[in-house]
Amino acid sequence: MMSLSRICPALITAFFFSVNLQGQQVSSTGPTTLHPVHIIRPLDLREVRIEDQFWSPRLKLWDQTTVYDVLNKLEGKYEPDREDIIREKETLGRTRDAFRNFDEVAKGKTNTGSSDGPPWYDGLVYETIRGASDLMVSYPDPKLDAKLDGYVQRIAAAQNADNDGYINTYTTLVKPDQRWGTNGGDDRWQHDVYNAGMLVEAGVHHYKATGKTTLLTVAVKMADYMTLVMGEAPKQNIIPAHAGPEEAFLKLYLLFKEEPALKQKIQLPVNEKDWYDLVTYWIEKRGVLSDADGSRKRMGWGSYNQDHVPVLQQTTIEGHAVRATLLATGVTMMAQYNNNPAYVTTANNYWNNMIGKRMFITGGQGAIAYDEKFGDDYFLPESAYLETCASVGAAFFSQRMNELHADGKYMDEFERVIYNNMLSSVSADGQHYHYENPLVSKDHKRWNWHSCPCCPPMFLKMVGSLPQFIYAKDAKDLYVNLFIGSEAQIKIGGIEVGVKQTTAYPWKGNSTIKIDPNKPSEFTVFVRVPGWAMSKENPFDLYTSSVTKKVTVSVNGKPVNINPVNGYVAINRKWKKGDFIDLNLPVEPRLVTPNNAVNTIKGKMAIAAGPLIYAVESPDNTEIKNALLKIDAGVSEKFNPQLLNGANEITGTFVNGEKSEPFTAIPFFAIGNNGVHPYKVWLPADKYAVKPVITINTKKIENRISPLIYGSNIEDVNHEIYGGFYDQRVFGESFEEPASIVNFRDWKRYSGYWTQFESGVEIIPGRNSTSDVYMNGAHTVGVEPDQSAKLIYEKIKAANVEAELKFTGKGESAGLLVSVSNAGIGNDAFNGYEISINRDGNKLLLGKHRNNFVSLKEAVVKFDPGTWNKLKVQLKENTITVFLNGTEVLQFKDDKDPLNAGFIGLRTWRSSVAFRNVIADAQKINLLYQENHQLSYNWDPVTTGNVQSKFYSDSTTAFNTRKSQVIEFVAGNGIAGVANRGLNRWGISVSEGQEFEGRIYLKSQTYKGPVNVSLQNQDGSVIYASKNLTGIGSSWKKFPFNLTSNKTDSNARLVISIADKGSLWIDQVVILTRERYKNLPVR
Repeated sequence: MMSLSRICPALITAFFFSVNLQGQQVSSTGPTTLHPVHIIRPLDLREVRIEDQFWSPRLKLWDQTTVYDVLNKLEGKYEPDREDIIREKETLGRTRDAFRNFDEVAKGKTNTGSSDGPPWYDGLVYETIRGASDLMVSYPDPKLDAKLDGYVQRIAAAQNADNDGYINTYTTLVKPDQRWGTNGGDDRWQHDVYNAGMLVEAGVHHYKATGKTTLLTVAVKMADYMTLVMGEAPKQNIIPAHAGPEEAFLKLYLLFKEEPALKQKIQLPVNEKDWYDLVTYWIEKRGVLSDADGSRKRMGWGSYNQDHVPVLQQTTIEGHAVRATLLATGVTMMAQYNNNPAYVTTANNYWNNMIGKRMFITGGQGAIAYDEKFGDDYFLPESAYLETCASVGAAFFSQRMNELHADGKYMDEFERVIYNNMLSSVSADGQHYHYENPLVSKDHKRWNWHSCPCCPPMFLKMVGSLPQFIYAKDAKDLYVNLFIGSEAQIKIGGIEVGVKQTTAYPWKGNSTIKIDPNKPSEFTVFVRVPGWAMSKENPFDLYTSSVTKKVTVSVNGKPVNINPVNGYVAINRKWKKGDFIDLNLPVEPRLVTPNNAVNTIKGKMAIAAGPLIYAVESPDNTEIKNALLKIDAGVSEKFNPQLLNGANEITGTFVNGEKSEPFTAIPFFAIGNNGVHPYKVWLPADKYAVKPVITINTKKIENRISPLIYGSNIEDVNHEIYGGFYDQRVFGESFEEPASIVNFRDWKRYSGYWTQFESGVEIIPGRNSTSDVYMNGAHTVGVEPDQSAKLIYEKIKAANVEAELKFTGKGESAGLLVSVSNAGIGNDAFNGYEISINRDGNKLLLGKHRNNFVSLKEAVVKFDPGTWNKLKVQLKENTITVFLNGTEVLQFKDDKDPLNAGFIGLRTWRSSVAFRNVIADAQKINLLYQENHQLSYNWDPVTTGNVQSKFYSDSTTAFNTRKSQVIEFVAGNGIAGVANRGLNRWGISVSEGQEFEGRIYLKSQTYKGPVNVSLQNQDGSVIYASKNLTGIGSSWKKFPFNLTSNKTDSNARLVISIADKGSLWIDQVVILTRERYKNLPVR
């Protein structure tokens, strides 16, 4: 991420009891048009028992294995398998333990400067307790019950150490004076309000599951304290920086409304309306940063936290996808209770936009890794982020919408999530997990544990509550929402009704639903008919598909007319014991096509069957990268009993060139369980493939080409050849790039056009770019595709760094990098601390990158961005101190996952900016070569010994283009030359015994000796191959050469050098491997 913390999600599910529809009205600023609602409610968990071929074995695994796995790993009982937590264990000498934080706080410790895990680790503990509690309702487990009791006692002990009842272990241990992110804190990082919400949710669910009140009492104490601190004036203006507490506090409110005797059990003063009022405040004060008179101004988080405009005025779902779906879930639950049309409208807007324009075919949400956020409408790339927690959040949101409107389309999308994106997030062994779930990948691997292990707790919350979503009811009717083998006892209008469903879904489409009322009674059974079964893949046609077979429904063997209304077939009759409904859905394979507005997957199709989306994975198929789906060949399914204990595979035909070959697709959730292999969901279809046609008019001359042009393809004629058919290892072989004296030999460039600026360097984003990026509503600037560039100095690892910088054009921010490692090209492709100043001259930011971005601290500053400003950074152990123009402006102690000592760097973010006077540990670091070192942009100078040399570009006598490179050996002993490290200076790859052939055009005036051409390691200390070229004269001449490497090195360089006085002209340097295809050099 670029500018904010790596945030983990929290999700809330449906409550165990009905919602009182006679709730009070609340104020709003949104639309006033009444939206009709029809409230239905899911069942209590105790009313349903699952007995299902598909789900029962999985639920048993998750209950007996996954719950314990997650809890044990939260205790620190795991073997790290990711670089960051491997390094953390090496540093700490142990693994992180979430419960250690509670124990430290219980001992009275505070302001210790450290805690285990991220600030939201408390919240993940609570979420896991909530999921485990729900599972215990369906699968009683005395061992798990006792384990949870032990955790609850430790949590209660931690709370008892604080007189206010406040419990957030990270803030107590690290930032005790910054509760809720106040006093210079940041709740986006601290997650204080979010953690509290998850505590409340866990307390409610644990009580409902066990009847025990200890955790509920902790939750009530915390909730009561919060109602004293935040809310309407004169309280503090605080809203959650991560949604989730909204629904949790409403659940707490409703619990005490439904069970007033609880107040006596917990022996605490309770005014539940205070909790309801706080929920209302949290929702309606988003997007409102201060009171009308400007007082009580708080930090704003923009669309990232759905804080850009007031909630009840929002028309699209924006920002961090987990936060957004959590907020939408809370708004929808409030709409069920207060029946406020503005809330209903907002919920509708969120869902319609999410499902109609931003949902992925697997039910995934959140296209963009940066900020883990929703993309624009119809931006649905295959490689999207699709965090597990966001999809689960979307499922809970859809389920709440089903409660609000009694419409089956919402359960269609709920079902899409649970069978696809959610199921893919956990391995078949129940102990390895996915954070992201992209639709295409080469090496997507599940992990054992994660530095932000938010997804396993979220997964448990969903599967723990799943049984209650199979059926729903209102005052007089029954709704069948999911096709899962189960039994339920339901009270409808005073009648006890037994329901038993048997099914082989999703592998087969037939389900039998037995209805057993305790006495003959008239009511309606609403049976959901999925949209896809009626050739309506998506309610807004974001995706389209068709099925050939028809849905059939019968009652006691007699057919029922199929005319679904709001997604249900309504069967009204006087039901008696033994009545049964037969439903048959066409789960045959079908091809799904995206809407034409989705540009990222045009010409592609996905394979689906029933609720399942399928993927092709390389172990089952010889070629998936370039294969085309042969539409006319059709697809068929077969049951494979060996695939994850039994699953349907789908077979079809791929076209590869002129060859057709069979393929096998497996359910998306099954990928990655047979090793880590490439896979893809969207398949290019042969009917959309366009064969390239080149039409040549041989009678029309467009341009004339010099006879000196040579090469093997059109690219060579048009420009320089960097790849393709032509295996050219040199980048910038014709020396046409502008001459530069930027010290690229010592500073490694990761994109961007860096040039000399006075005594320093300047980065100009947007070179060769015609695109503009709109920035903060202020201006546009052309940028290169990565929007970011950096120079990394890898000669030393420094703890004290300073440099001067000034903005030379429009932009956003720029600054220094320290503790850099694992650098690559891309916005956040490195590990390191970033210290940057904003182009507007009023903010300094400290952040941490681990191939993402976490904002650590900000400082308000004042400087002139158009003049030179000195930025200085000091690292001492884990403390970072920053100075601007000689004044200390920020200090931060990084207690969580501090970065090791590393390299230094310069970085821009969408800004034209210049740097000079870089000093690292009191050593001046040269940004430029000597003034007389003018080299073509992709070449570096090479000198050894005490050689004095000059380098310059000659535009008067180039061989066949505009420029050639000149090396002048002035005096001394050693060599003078130029080096090329290939594309982007990434290094030339050579292998032991590999043969190369090359050619070079040379001429000289005063130099008579040999010219040496060699392959070397990066610093020239090892020679892999060498050749002397002789006979250089005063006219251009081509010199072929052959080199055979005696070593393997992926980071070699080609050096052309002379060892005596004189001047040498160089042009058109080529080096190729000797592999051939039809006598042409190929890659």
